[in-house]
Amino acid sequence: MWSTFKLAPPRPIVAASLGALLLCTASARTLLADESVIGAVIDLDRPPDMTGTRNPVRSSQPVEPFSMEDALKLDLVVDAAGVVRSARAIGGPPDVYDAGVAEALTWHFVPTVRDGVPVAVRFTSSLMVLPPEILPEAHVPFPEADHLDAVSISLLNMGCGINPCASFRIDIDGAGLVQFEGESPLAARVDYRIPAERVGTLVESFRRADFFSLRDSYEIDVSDMPASTISITVGGVTKSILDGSGRAMGMPVALSRLEGEVVQAAMVPALIACGEEAVTLLRANGVDFGKAADLLAGSVNCPDDALFRALLDAGAPLTGVARFGGTLDAIRFGFDARWAALVAAALRRSAIGDRAVGLRLAIRAGDLDIARAFVAPPFGVPVLDARDQEGRTPVLIEAGADVTAQDPTGRTIRDYAVAFDWTDIVGAIDLRPAFLSP
Repeated sequence: MWSTFKLAPPRPIVAASLGALLLCTASARTLLADESVIGAVIDLDRPPDMTGTRNPVRSSQPVEPFSMEDALKLDLVVDAAGVVRSARAIGGPPDVYDAGVAEALTWHFVPTVRDGVPVAVRFTSSLMVLPPEILPEAHVPFPEADHLDAVSISLLNMGCGINPCASFRIDIDGAGLVQFEGESPLAARVDYRIPAERVGTLVESFRRADFFSLRDSYEIDVSDMPASTISITVGGVTKSILDGSGRAMGMPVALSRLEGEVVQAAMVPALIACGEEAVTLLRANGVDFGKAADLLAGSVNCPDDALFRALLDAGAPLTGVARFGGTLDAIRFGFDARWAALVAAALRRSAIGDRAVGLRLAIRAGDLDIARAFVAPPFGVPVLDARDQEGRTPVLIEAGADVTAQDPTGRTIRDYAVAFDWTDIVGAIDLRPAFLSP
């Protein structure tokens, strides 16, 4: 509860503009807005949704970052457009009052609407306060290497340990080869190159951060928190540092910046966004979009659909979707347009593997009309025995085709079912010589 905050002496109000200057009464700690500028101000019990991010402020005194008592408590007035017009610190460590107010004045919130009209509001918000930096106690010399061939850099990020918020691993060698392996939002493994000069720049950034003098771990004692591990090998000497929400315990700012530099140098934000920049990067590095089945499956849940569309248009096989189940997540999270694009592509293609995947998608979505289209001649998938999306009524569709029919690679529908672990379809082929119409 906010009642645990230690209230500090009254502070002057810092206004975002002269027109929004507010009057403070210290006894009641209330703000009286100039209604001629922002209109009547409505008090809210809780903050509205915020757009953008909050940047914690750092105290010169020991604090507990996840403690309500040590958080900075702010009294805010936000206009009808969601812009913070005034901010006043009313609780938390006094030495961060000014920095916290300055940070709050950069925030924007989703406008509050009353009776269809946006209104100005006043509410209490909070901001995390970080403890002082933990600086190295002793200097460890940075290893030397005669050439970049003796250098390698890696970074593993799980969840929102660093920005961007994603789960991936990157390995960079001295020649600039980047090996990316992602789990979300881009669930794929791809190799590409960055200029070797960029690797040299990163090495100097590690040197400036005094990387080998830092601790091996900056980790708070809280379960299920995001984490990242950054490593460098120089001339056979390796150093790795675990960042387990390290900023909250005083991890040096230089290390946070270094993590960001590595991610940016490897072009990870552009890649995992899966936009046109990712398409250009991968094509420039020789990725064959027409054969990239796993990359297509891994791009289904990306924020941008440019990579997904480019792969689909190039004819990337749909079989990767069955192995990774990416489209099932896409349906679950509302990417209906991508599901529809996969189904449409499957209907256009004659390969049994692609049509089998389309059939599977239709069944999981409970769309029997589309499912029937996949078993129609001349490219009918010859088997169906599965349940709909809710796991209820069995779906039985008569094939009208030979289950031993082979595609150009010599595989039958049963081969695909075994490879994708579709046990119900395998059972249908093995146990039922004839199929019933639904």
